[in-house]
Amino acid sequence: MLFNVKERLQSLRMVASLAAFLKNPTQLDSVFAVARSLQGSPLATQMQRHLLENPAMAALVAEGWRPAPIDLARLAALPEGSLGRTYAEQLQRLNLTPESLIDPRPITTPAEYITHRLRETHDMVHVLTGFGIDGPGELGLQAFNLAQVRSPWPSC
Repeated sequence: MLFNVKERLQSLRMVASLAAFLKNPTQLDSVFAVARSLQGSPLATQMQRHLLENPAMAALVAEGWRPAPIDLARLAALPEGSLGRTYAEQLQRLNLTPESLIDPRPITTPAEYITHRLRETHDMVHVLTGFGIDGPGELGLQAFNLAQVRSPWPSC
């Protein structure tokens, strides 16, 4: 029987990272490890193709748009119940800093751009959808991402 060694290794990396995630789903590193295990996979390629077919996303990628730095104090001063304030409160509750979410490395390909944007918006999508940061919440968010952007993980 013939099998593709590269695909098998990628599958093993994904299973190992999923096991680490399920053991400790609130650790940001375990979330990112699952995403890294999917890079270069057929699922990631499908998601990237789907996103780049959207003219608005293709324009962002083409211009290399990056968000302004996140100012947690400014967001926390917004009205109660607003997206910005809820997002700031969640980051503070999780002891996350904006710097821990923004990857400062240069972006050289459309795939890298998409990876950066999905990683940078992961916690905001938690706020928007209401999915918690526990294991079931993370899995619910993955189902949402799969339906919305064909992404099997939010930051692959």
